[in-house]
Amino acid sequence: MTPQQIERIIERIAWGHKYISVKDSSERELLLIVKALSLQSRNWINFIYDRALSTAINSGFLTEPEILKQVTETGVWNEDNYRNLKKEIELAKEKLTSDEFSAREKKNLKSILNGLTIKFDELEKTRYNLFSNSAEKYAEDIKIKAIVFSSVFNEDGEKFWASWDEFLSEEDNALLSNITIAIYEASKDKLKDKQIREVARSPMWRYRWSAAKNIDYLFGKSVIELTDDQASLVYWSQLYDSVYDAYERPPEDIINDDDKLDEWLSEQSETRKKEIKEKFVDKKVNKISSRTAKHSEIGIVTNPALQADLERANKMGLAKNTEVADTSEVYDMNSDLAKKFLKVQEDRIKKAGVIEERDLRRDSDSRRVIGAQDAIISIRGGKKQVEKLLPGGTLKGRK
Repeated sequence: MTPQQIERIIERIAWGHKYISVKDSSERELLLIVKALSLQSRNWINFIYDRALSTAINSGFLTEPEILKQVTETGVWNEDNYRNLKKEIELAKEKLTSDEFSAREKKNLKSILNGLTIKFDELEKTRYNLFSNSAEKYAEDIKIKAIVFSSVFNEDGEKFWASWDEFLSEEDNALLSNITIAIYEASKDKLKDKQIREVARSPMWRYRWSAAKNIDYLFGKSVIELTDDQASLVYWSQLYDSVYDAYERPPEDIINDDDKLDEWLSEQSETRKKEIKEKFVDKKVNKISSRTAKHSEIGIVTNPALQADLERANKMGLAKNTEVADTSEVYDMNSDLAKKFLKVQEDRIKKAGVIEERDLRRDSDSRRVIGAQDAIISIRGGKKQVEKLLPGGTLKGRK
């Protein structure tokens, strides 16, 4: 994008609102502003929905689960078929984006997807009609009205309807319908991640972000009230912070290529996980004294609740060592051979439910797990001969 295009997107995101042009029943054109919902408005809309749902149920409306039960019992509707078809469509879309299929195979997939989509659209219409008189649908219609009332302002920035009662008394149904449609269309006009990422790494945004990123007030509002585009820009800005501040910062050609950068981030994440794991294991092993290490079994305390308590105690100056190992991390400290023994014991516990320790740790396990063999030997003419080889622990040890 050009610098001018980037600046326009920054202004669009920062403002967070949109202009719409609609006509009333007399064909008079109105210029209105659709504002992003405030935190108070969101909570009020949820309140209106809950109240409408309660009113509908008390008035005798059936809920969607009740309707679903009725239409399923009568054979009018099969929810499993609907859900399975939806999954088939999602799977077909995933295959189309995969590199595992040839152009010819993808062409066939598109044909199949078109057929599935047509069938699914028919089921969607049927499902919509079945649930059109549900309590939830009634409450949802009221909720849409509450959204329209809360988000529409005149071009001077004042609420188009002064009160909820005034909105409910609106007699111009054509105006209400046109506004609702315009809001829906405006909601579909979203910026793509690719555009927001380019803005997030642009010089025009970076200097603004550097000045504002350490405060809890951005775009003229609290962070909790950010629009989707604003939140997305903050997310990508934070990500690019980590990229620019990386010890081994990638070159500009990688930073400016979304696919290459995603690959670099994935590699860095895997490397970091490996380093943390190795560092933890080495640290724990080093803490075990040579005297302790001679024992065949070593116990290490693992307790998430204890870890939290120790961290709080450390903040109060009551504890110095706040490090408690996680169970998975302690498990990884075992050798491969020890892990095999543990797997045998785990399987035996699952099968028995309750087991005595002498049956849990059989002598025969040792020879079998390490790959030893038992031999059946005969003596002929004063010489020993191996008649048969069996898995270790077959002939000796507890059973």
